[in-house]
Amino acid sequence: MKCERAQTILKGLNSKVVLADLTDQEIGELKTGNFAYFLNDDEYKSLSDDVSRIDSITKSEVSEGAEISKEMSIERMDEEKAHSITFHFKGEQKKKEILDEVKEEQEKLDKLKTEYLKEKGDLANLIAKKTMLDVLFKNGSSYIGITSSGRALLSNLTLKMYRVSDIELDEYLKQEQAIDDEITSIAKNSVDHFNRLITNLNDVDETHLWSVCVGLSKIDGDAKAMDDKFVSAYRYLKDQSKNTDNVMMAAEMLAETPIELNEAFNELTALEKTVHHHLHISKESSVGVASMLYLGRNLDGTYPTENLRRFMFLTPSTDAASVMAIVHIPEDEISSKFNAMKDIFRSWGYDQSEDTELASAYLAISEIPAQGFQTKLGIIIEGVKNYLEYPLVASAIIAQISVFEANDALNILSRAYTILGRYIRDLDQPELIGLAVRAIHGMKNETIRNLDTSATIKDTPVQFTYRPYGFFMPYYVGFSCVHSGYFSTYSAIGGAHPGHIHVSGGMQG
Repeated sequence: MKCERAQTILKGLNSKVVLADLTDQEIGELKTGNFAYFLNDDEYKSLSDDVSRIDSITKSEVSEGAEISKEMSIERMDEEKAHSITFHFKGEQKKKEILDEVKEEQEKLDKLKTEYLKEKGDLANLIAKKTMLDVLFKNGSSYIGITSSGRALLSNLTLKMYRVSDIELDEYLKQEQAIDDEITSIAKNSVDHFNRLITNLNDVDETHLWSVCVGLSKIDGDAKAMDDKFVSAYRYLKDQSKNTDNVMMAAEMLAETPIELNEAFNELTALEKTVHHHLHISKESSVGVASMLYLGRNLDGTYPTENLRRFMFLTPSTDAASVMAIVHIPEDEISSKFNAMKDIFRSWGYDQSEDTELASAYLAISEIPAQGFQTKLGIIIEGVKNYLEYPLVASAIIAQISVFEANDALNILSRAYTILGRYIRDLDQPELIGLAVRAIHGMKNETIRNLDTSATIKDTPVQFTYRPYGFFMPYYVGFSCVHSGYFSTYSAIGGAHPGHIHVSGGMQG
């Protein structure tokens, strides 16, 4: 059955509307997926009879609870007799009688507790049956009703009907499972990366390291070799910059490149000098910016340094300028879209900040027209701001996933957050939300139509990370992330903002 038909049936079940046209195949699919109940008259009567016992079992449970309390008091008194000083002065026969009383009371109490637990289990089972009975209604010769799984499916289908109406239900369910399976794989692999890296990098912030691990988990290849390469790159680069965030961004990027580290170090060092001396970018930022340009290397081996120079006239944010400099889209097109997005944020009441600049830059390099973002982005911001104090950049990242409407995208984010939380412990909610955004970034049509989830989520050259700040800093420390790497920059825009997700991206070639 098609998803649209499944939605119609589930809506009817949820509203207790008689469905006279249900086919045997549809009934079979709903039963197999545990989306609906189907009972004959005898099964319905048996269920009703069971539920009618709730009151008597409830009274029995209360009575047994009181009896247990009474027996516990008696057993306690007997125990006190057996452990009192006077017990030792009694004769052997009397001692035996007291100990036998204690044993007898203990056995009686144990029996009562066993019966009480059974009564509680029976009551819980009957309450579940009553819940089932409450949703059933007569439909022809049988009784039907929607299950909790059916309600969840109805909610999801309603959210996604714009893109799944003509898909077979079983195919849709496979696609949903494929997405969950891939996010689960990313989460498990992240834990493996973290356990290997933390033993060699005990001087790094664990939140940053988790972000690195999620990024590395989205890259195909020898995981241990990437970890070793990351450690080597980090140790080399941390002598080049005191900005640990820049160092980790660059190290992660180098860990994912097939180029030998020594060659990569030489190129990156030369590029950093160019960025610092000729583009006048501070040492605190230059390694990160150089890493961004390194990722955006042209096919002829040159780097987009002149692009960066021009975009630095457009925005005071070096993060935002770097994002726009390394993509191969006409400069006037990016500039026009960037300014349009800034106008939209300004019309919504946002003052110019690192967030508005970077969010505008990220949306400027996406395939969706600026005006096409307004409604979608507004809905996503409303959802994300419940978890992040400064939601603009994270929302921009989610909004640019073109194949998802706003609420659908938020649903995917929620699923990623839940799955990652099962494996990644001891992170605050905003940090975990940031990792969830990073995990799902890159979904395209293949993910939701052809089940090619590993190709679409993993092989996305534009990635990002989250960095929460629990206090206001004397200057802004931004985050940009490429291919799962990130860097922190001292941007030209002032003002510290705790709790940002900052991003960057670009493609080689």
